[in-house]
This record gives sequence, C-alpha cells and structure tokens, in this order.
Amino acid sequence: MSVPVGIEISAQATPAANQAWLARSGLGTTLRPAFVTITDRTGGQVLAPGWLDMVERLTAVRIPVLPHLTGLYQTPGGLKQRVQALTALGVRRYLVLRGDRKVNHRPTGYYPHATDLLRALHRDPRFTLGAAADPLRHPESATWGTELFYLRAKVQAGAQFLVTQFCFDDDALVTWLARLQAAQLQVPVIVGVLPLTSRDRLRQAERLAGHTLPPALVRQFAACPDESAVRAFGIRLARAQINFLRQQGVGVHLYTFNDVELIHILKALIN
Repeated sequence: MSVPVGIEISAQATPAANQAWLARSGLGTTLRPAFVTITDRTGGQVLAPGWLDMVERLTAVRIPVLPHLTGLYQTPGGLKQRVQALTALGVRRYLVLRGDRKVNHRPTGYYPHATDLLRALHRDPRFTLGAAADPLRHPESATWGTELFYLRAKVQAGAQFLVTQFCFDDDALVTWLARLQAAQLQVPVIVGVLPLTSRDRLRQAERLAGHTLPPALVRQFAACPDESAVRAFGIRLARAQINFLRQQGVGVHLYTFNDVELIHILKALIN
C-alpha cells in the first residue's frame, strides 16, 4: 500500500546556508519525499528571508511544500503578505496551526485558534489546508468529547487533512484512528514520527508533546549504555513505527530536526 511519507525541516538563516544544507541532505536530488513541511520559528511574526528562500528552492525542484502558518501572533496584514509571497512561488498547501504560546509575548487576538486562521484561508478555493491533531488528546482538552469537538470544528473550518503530533504508543494510535472513524471524521491522516536520537531528545519530546513517554519506553532507553546506543535504538524504533503506519494505510510525517545523518539513514523509507 502506497502512503505518503514527508519530512519536517527548518530553514537556515541565509540563502547560502540553505543551499549548503540542501546539498548535504540531498533533498531535491537523491531525496524526494512526498512533501516537506517547513517550520516557522518566528511564530508568523516575521517573513524571514531564509524561510522564504527554502520554500523557493524546494518548489523550484518540484518538491511539494507545506509551509507552517501559525495564527496566535499573526495580523491580517502580515498573513496577507505571507500568503501573497508564498502564492507567487506556487504554494497552494499549508499546515495551519494556532502556534505555541511564547513567554512575554501577547497574542494579537486576530487568530486565537487554528479554526480562525483556517476560516480566513479557506475563503481562497485554491488552497488545500491541513490542521494539527494529537492521538493522545491535546493537553488542553479535558475529555475525548472535547478533543473530537475541536477536531470537527477544524474540519468544518476548512481542514482537508490532519497531521498529528508524534506518539510512541502504536496501540493508542490505532484506537485514535478508530475514534475518528466512529466520529465520522473521514479526512486523510498523516501521523508524526519523532526519532528519539538522544537523551535530550527524550526530554524535549515530553516537553513538546505535553505528555509523558510510555514507562516501558523510558526503561528501554535507560538501559542503553551511552548516547550512541540511545541514537541507534531510537532510529530502530522510528523505522519500525514508519513500517507500522504504512501497514495501517496512513501517511507519515518525520520530524528530522535537520539531522542530515538521520535523513540519510531513513532515506529508503522516505523516498
């Protein structure tokens, strides 16, 4: 069964750095994933030259790009400028997010939820829009009823596919997919996979997801004698999860953190 496998990357600060990183990674030449999402470290506040340059370079070599669009700190004027610049490059698909809250930064109030940004973008029929989901339930959702209510709201606001947070519990993933089916949320699903390549990455994964890692998984990593063993074990787990997700018929979204060695190791699964 053929399912899409894409990767998430971050743009470099300058066009020259983008060019160097792309050459090392092979992205656009020997590596051609089904799509590439590009994170926006500014939270949508600045149209960074390096970010726009990365989009341009990938679209030029016919790699489907899904730039992140975040709403929490965005203004209508800033959104218009960003979308116009991306549309000029041929971008028609977006991953639409609320965005992470930042300490000492006040949201603009224009797009406080992903649904608000989805509605604004959905007015243009040229765009295909994706939204975020969490197989373990978003930390701000008290119940599964609440979680499914907001997922349905995203779909009604214009989301045509869902991209999930990473999840290290395959049984929970299967249960979540069944919940979507029972709730008649019948949109394509792409599941996030995060290779746990260091002990720092384990701690970062818990912080980013807002969930603790499965205790059995924590014990397995604790038994690794050194960082090299942690990395090897984490990559084996990621490889196994990608194969599992393919068997389930859902797409894969690989969080790379721009790790070129990791990309090369998993290239056969990505292409």
